Amino acid sequence: MTDRDISIIAELNKKADLNGENACPDCLENERKFQKTKDLINAISRAQSQFIANVETRVLFGELLGTLLTLTESEYGFIGEVFYDANGAPYLKEHAITNIAWDDATRALLEEHSKTGLEFRKLNTLYGAVLTSGKPLISNNPSKDTKSHGIPEGHPPLNAFLGIPFYNNGKLAGMVGLANRPGGYDEVLVNYLDPLLSTCASLIEAHNIDRLKGRAETSLKRSQSSLEYAQHMAKLGHWELDLVSDRLYWSKEIYNIFEISPEEFEASYEAFLSAVHPDDRALVDNAYMESVKSGRPYEITHRLLLKNDAVKHVIEKGFTEYAPDGRPVRSVGTVQDITERRKMDEEILKIEKLESLGVLAGGIAHDFNNVLTGIIGNIYFARESRDKDRREQALNEAEKAAMHAKELTGQLLTFARGGAPVKKTAVVNEIVRTSAEFILRGSNVRCEFSFADGLKTAAVDPGQISQVIGNIILNAKQAMPGGGVVKVSAGNVDAAGTNKRLSLKDGAYVRISIEDNGPGIPDEIRHKVFDPYFTTKSGGNGLGLASVYSIITRHNGHVSFDSTPGVGTVFHIYLPASNEAVEGSKAGSLGPDEALARGHGRLLVMDDEEMIRDIAMEILETSGYEAHSAPSGEEAIKMYQKAFAAGSPFDVVIMDLTIPGGMGGKEAIQRLKEIDPAIKAIVSSGYSDDPIMAEYERYGFIGVVVKPYRVQELCEAVSKAINARHRKCP
Repeated sequence: MTDRDISIIAELNKKADLNGENACPDCLENERKFQKTKDLINAISRAQSQFIANVETRVLFGELLGTLLTLTESEYGFIGEVFYDANGAPYLKEHAITNIAWDDATRALLEEHSKTGLEFRKLNTLYGAVLTSGKPLISNNPSKDTKSHGIPEGHPPLNAFLGIPFYNNGKLAGMVGLANRPGGYDEVLVNYLDPLLSTCASLIEAHNIDRLKGRAETSLKRSQSSLEYAQHMAKLGHWELDLVSDRLYWSKEIYNIFEISPEEFEASYEAFLSAVHPDDRALVDNAYMESVKSGRPYEITHRLLLKNDAVKHVIEKGFTEYAPDGRPVRSVGTVQDITERRKMDEEILKIEKLESLGVLAGGIAHDFNNVLTGIIGNIYFARESRDKDRREQALNEAEKAAMHAKELTGQLLTFARGGAPVKKTAVVNEIVRTSAEFILRGSNVRCEFSFADGLKTAAVDPGQISQVIGNIILNAKQAMPGGGVVKVSAGNVDAAGTNKRLSLKDGAYVRISIEDNGPGIPDEIRHKVFDPYFTTKSGGNGLGLASVYSIITRHNGHVSFDSTPGVGTVFHIYLPASNEAVEGSKAGSLGPDEALARGHGRLLVMDDEEMIRDIAMEILETSGYEAHSAPSGEEAIKMYQKAFAAGSPFDVVIMDLTIPGGMGGKEAIQRLKEIDPAIKAIVSSGYSDDPIMAEYERYGFIGVVVKPYRVQELCEAVSKAINARHRKCP
């Protein structure tokens, strides 16, 4: 009924009052209808007001039921919400019901469900017919209605029944059941109650929304609590940086990690950086800014400096979100305290190192004993044999054994202490081809080479890279005892186009790939491939691939492999490319039959080992030089100063790097440069991993020769030093 209808009825009512006894019956009927409509509107308005006032649900529906009973002159009834069981059958859960208990059992039942509501699940009833059909049901003679199966004994009389379903968005939401209206029920009454039942449907929907909202809020609080607990246990917090406002949000655990209270934190990126260890701030800032610029996630380990000057180690991860126009708008990430884990890892590493010592010692003893046996045996044959050719053969074999010992110590130093590479710009494919062909010479395995046009050069230690290629080629050869083909290729790649799991720094790389068609590497041992002294070969020492990994890492490169059982294995080596010109076109060392590099000049050899001094002097004098020696740095300085003052300085000084208990080459060169800034000095050491051997020019030397050296190598180094122009120490 519209407001206009109500106004018309009100006007008629007014006229009836004015006419008094002469009021017409139609006017009185209209007045009665108006009052009923008014009562209905008031009931709807009150129900809505109570919901807004957050009145308890059962109280609200209880008052609605009371209004329905009054408006329909019914004796008792209920209002309920429709649910469905696991089988899809509907059932009713009442939100309001008239107390019609007729014995102690029913009184107890109503009391028990006074807050939760009774459930009506019997569908062979009058209310069940409404639930299953979804249509109103009027039964003014229930005892004879086929849809009714009677009422329980003691139940108040049921003279008439009205069941009206109500819907919400086309879905059955609930129903109203009313009983015992004098004269029964009709369709007019059903239509009359429609606005109020629509209100019931809306209230049930609102009730369910509130219920779900309450559950969601409770669940959210529980989840937040669980998240905080989980983050506290994992020492992991999350953060969010609004790049527009420069406002930084920290979770509770980050405050715990940084040991800062929210009140004293400025909540900005600058405030975060101030909590980072001063030595790590630039590193962290660069990593984050590069991530924002490139759009790639970042991960960095750094330190925090706490207020009490304590230091924590954390691992930080993050990424940035961007607006449609490409502007960075928000960064999110995590911070995890790994201080305790780091301490545990260090302790575990110590234990593992101690356990590895036994394996290393056993491997070293085994390999060196074999080498020494070869050297001693061949020296014996050279001394005892009267045949010149036999003596020469024995000495050559002894020399080979000695060079094998050099290779072994080189591998050990590379693995154990790093083996800093002595780099020079080189054509990588020349080193690769020479090394591969040397290893496969005389075998039933051959190489197929494929080198890209315009292959870039690389700054490498040719000897170490030759060792890398040799070890991998040897593995490939041993993987194919029946023969086969090793495919070796090299090309230029950019870090941006490689697999992100390689974690290569941006820039250009030369990638070398070595592929065999052997049995492949089983899944269960792949993680051990680069472990020292791990080998599946009966004659191997397990240092080959460990050395490969260490050498490539020292070259700021990366080595990885892909393997398919039954198909083969391919190793990929990434070396940073260089734009420098090639320093030399030949890789590898001098052969034993090459002529000595002869020359003239005065040389000074400083070494604490008398045998080394004597051999070096004899080599140099045989090559045409005038050689002198000194057992220590102090003695070398005296001899050089005396010769320099006399006007006959030494042309080249060859100095041992380490003198136990005395002055070695590193200290002596500085003193000698004070005497003669133009001095030409060569550093010589058996510690090939010492940084001075890799960057000798930074320390004032003009050349380097690694012990043990061939005769040709020493003479070549001296010749280059004499003929080189003097270069100032950088």
